[in-house]
Amino acid sequence: MGLNSRSLRFKMSFLDLIEFSQEAGWVDPQEMGALGRYRASIQHEQMWGISDGYILRPGLTISYVDLYLAKDTELSLQLSEPAVAFGSLIEASGTRGIIDGKGITAEARISSRINMVSVVQGKEWILRLAGGQRHRMFRIQITKQIIRELIGEYDEMIAGPLRHILSSSSSAHDCLQENLTATGEYLAYQILQCPLEGVARRLFMESKALEMIAYELEEFSGNVSGAKVIRNLQETERLYRAKSILEAEFVNPPALFQLSRRIGLNDFKLKAGFREVFGNTVFGYVRQLRMEKARALLEGSDLSVTQIALEVGYNSFGHFAAAFRKSFGIPPSQYRRTRNCREMPLPWLPPRA
Repeated sequence: MGLNSRSLRFKMSFLDLIEFSQEAGWVDPQEMGALGRYRASIQHEQMWGISDGYILRPGLTISYVDLYLAKDTELSLQLSEPAVAFGSLIEASGTRGIIDGKGITAEARISSRINMVSVVQGKEWILRLAGGQRHRMFRIQITKQIIRELIGEYDEMIAGPLRHILSSSSSAHDCLQENLTATGEYLAYQILQCPLEGVARRLFMESKALEMIAYELEEFSGNVSGAKVIRNLQETERLYRAKSILEAEFVNPPALFQLSRRIGLNDFKLKAGFREVFGNTVFGYVRQLRMEKARALLEGSDLSVTQIALEVGYNSFGHFAAAFRKSFGIPPSQYRRTRNCREMPLPWLPPRA
């Protein structure tokens, strides 16, 4: 591990991470054992939180990190055989890339509330994460050989871009992403909060991991227009700028031509690129932001449903109620009545000791 004044740099393999955590005294010996689990409570002066993981079988691993980083941090994990990673970025900000014989390639931005399916192939996998914030990432990694054995003759039923990622001809440049759904987040929650112990726990974890892979295959197969990483990082940065503008102004968003002008991309590149990178249209993302805000207000405020509709940018209550029902399956008034029965969220980061 190296450290400088501007950022933290960690370079290690999966097993190195376990060994390093043990030597640092971050691992509870009771959490280690023959079932292939490690759990580290990290208490570095510039980085603290938890790292939890399982080696369910050779070639199939689950990992979850919940870290607060005081400074920009670079994580470098050494790679072995080609694999596919199914990742849920619950909270994250930075870039990911692969080191091969040509240096860092396939570099792309990562952000919160994103589902990714990517090829893990090359010498090292690089994550450059922003400091001054929390990062929560859940990931299932499975070798290409195992997933091809599981899929077998049904690979022709998988959409083209996803089928290519799962094939032997895919490369580190191949990645699909879309918005993280409530179902995807809840499946991750079930895995992390498994109440069982011993062999039963391991069997439960593996079955849930395969269930989540099946769900992701269905999700991405249904989204044939899913994204490949845009190789022009300048263009990608402009699309992320558009996303930030929408997040700040979703109550009264700019028109498409105004947004296009503000970020310096033409209408076509904005519409196609936004859908490619974020798995949603510009207007679809505005609606998503409004609905997420409305849901938060229904859960945490005493505002009336009509007032909430105005707060998130709807002048018509009927249009708001229809959009909410389309997003969550029930009217907003009913959602408020049943909010205490909702699925529990993923665990929050424990206070630093």
